[in-house]
Amino acid sequence: MLLKLMAHHHVSPCYLKLITSFCYDSTASDPNIGSFYSKTYFKSFGPKVARLGRSGRHFQMAFQLTSYYKDSDRVDNETRFTWAKYRAAVYHHFDIEEARSLWIITTPRRSEPRSEERELWRGIDESANKSFATASTHEAWLKANLGVFLALADWSWSRWCVYVYHIGNEATEIVSPASRSLLAVYLTWHRRASTSRRGINL
Repeated sequence: MLLKLMAHHHVSPCYLKLITSFCYDSTASDPNIGSFYSKTYFKSFGPKVARLGRSGRHFQMAFQLTSYYKDSDRVDNETRFTWAKYRAAVYHHFDIEEARSLWIITTPRRSEPRSEERELWRGIDESANKSFATASTHEAWLKANLGVFLALADWSWSRWCVYVYHIGNEATEIVSPASRSLLAVYLTWHRRASTSRRGINL
């Protein structure tokens, strides 16, 4: 069904790469992290599809967004909190002559919707209901689509500051014992050196 939908709307194959990356845990070396694919047809013309409202002058893009959420796990009968990734793959097409747009947003399937998933769709719905309902000109339709981009960006970065703060605390917990050990070694060396100098002066 997805392939039929993508073929019907001429969705770029790169979107499949973004979706399939949901199947495995990504790392910093994953090329799909921060991936951004785009294509524009402003001066030249792309494929014209009249029944889809496509003039051939358009721009399209596909990218992946990552947000973090606080998760918990039971280890040795104790609840331990950790952070996990939640990703969304986004495809957007906007025809600049017809002012028609296509959005495809895919998230990993879960048995029960989590708060971060509900926040994502709630933000998109609020932006779309507010701007698309009143759009009547090309400029208004473009602004309405930009509003969806802002809703996606807000969802993605809203938890990053908390996650970075969490990483900082973990790094402090790891580094602090080593720092204290180095400080103790330095103070011991300093006291011995001071004692040796006093002995020499005597």
